[in-house]
Amino acid sequence: MLQTILKIVAACIVVSVITHFGIIYFTEFEMSIHGHIAMGIGILFTYGVGAGLMALLFFSNKHGHDDEVYSSSQAKENSDDQ
Repeated sequence: MLQTILKIVAACIVVSVITHFGIIYFTEFEMSIHGHIAMGIGILFTYGVGAGLMALLFFSNKHGHDDEVYSSSQAKENSDDQ
């Protein structure tokens, strides 16, 4: 499990670096080293938030939390109809 998490983190870092250099290559503007660091950290955290939200989505679906919410809302609609 830990190795899987480390592989995912490493993949996020690689994608962040590729995205960073892609932005620099296609925009062609000058930036200080502090700007490069800030952009890299921002890209990394953005991918991290996206991956975290997707992990929560799959976790919630796998453990049936979505079904509980759906069934309780259906029960409420049925009681309102009567």
